[in-house]
Amino acid sequence: SLALLTAAALFVRGAGKAASVDSGLKPGASYLLEVDASLAGYEPKRAQELYQNLNARLGALPGVEHVSISATVPFGIISSDKNVQRAGVNPGADARPSTAAEGLAFKAA
Repeated sequence: SLALLTAAALFVRGAGKAASVDSGLKPGASYLLEVDASLAGYEPKRAQELYQNLNARLGALPGVEHVSISATVPFGIISSDKNVQRAGVNPGADARPSTAAEGLAFKAA
């Protein structure tokens, strides 16, 4: 029908415009290294030391401008729905989710 054809055309046009939006990210100049130390049996403290060591060593490589550690990446397919809060404090009705990131996470993107 004409309505379905019009809706499809509008969808394709909108998708094309969305794909051409400049997100500010430069994926061609970025690398993503996913590491889960718990899979190798690392305890949390030792895992944190590993991540800090990787951060320092990768940052020392020639040509590397920025290195960061993050729980998630912008527009990634993995999301975290874990709630973290201080003991004894209940979040208010206006509480909002956030992403854990460290260092130059957003500058590196």
